[in-house]
Parts: sequence; structure tokens; C-alpha cells
Amino acid sequence: MTNDAPSNRGPILVVDDDDGARTLVALALKRAGFEVVDASSGQAALDLVATTPVSLVVLDMGMPGLSGTEVVEQLRARPETLTLPVLLMTGSGDEYRLAPDEPPQEARSGGAYLGAPPGGLEPGHVP
Repeated sequence: MTNDAPSNRGPILVVDDDDGARTLVALALKRAGFEVVDASSGQAALDLVATTPVSLVVLDMGMPGLSGTEVVEQLRARPETLTLPVLLMTGSGDEYRLAPDEPPQEARSGGAYLGAPPGGLEPGHVP
């Protein structure tokens, strides 16, 4: 599989405190031909973005310390990351949902949202 993204763009930053989820997302992106860097916390992500230009942030919403929404708020407060694309994701089906088919306000303000179905995902679940 080839990557049609411009070669002058930075890597994709994957941020999740869950090692397994972070590794899975990073592996899928690498297999698709993207360069990937990762961080295990919101603060580590902000530190990395301050020194490494990235083209996209894939960000878990529910992390200890700085949550995904707090990271987005800090990214939007910096002129150099104001327009940085962010894809918010969560493995929880209920924790961040306001209505069954509507992403939360935090996700709408952050950009794209990728969430689990209500009740979360069962092992072996294929949508």
C-alpha cells in the first residue's frame, strides 16, 4: 500500500495511555505507509508537538493527567498548532456520549471523533 500524502508533511502523532491501543493504531498507520510517532500522555504529546512538526494528532479522549480535550484546548491556544488536525478517539461507548448518535461537544470542537458503540466493544467484536 502506498502513501499518497505529501512527503513534506510531518509524522502522525498517536497519543494514548493504553499501550495496546496506541500500538494498534500506530501499526495500522505504519502499514498504510505513514510515518508515526507516539506519546503515552497528554503532556508528552504537547512536549513532542513543541519540538517536532506533526501533520495529524490521533488522540485518546480519556487519559489520566491531561485528558484529550484538555490537550486539544492547549493545542488550539498555540498559534503554531491552532489549525493542526486532531482525530479524537475513545474506547468507551458511554463515557463521552451525550446522545447515541451524537459526538460530545468536546469532540465537535476538536475536529473528527472516533468512538466505540454504546456499551464499548466486546472482545472479537466486528462492526
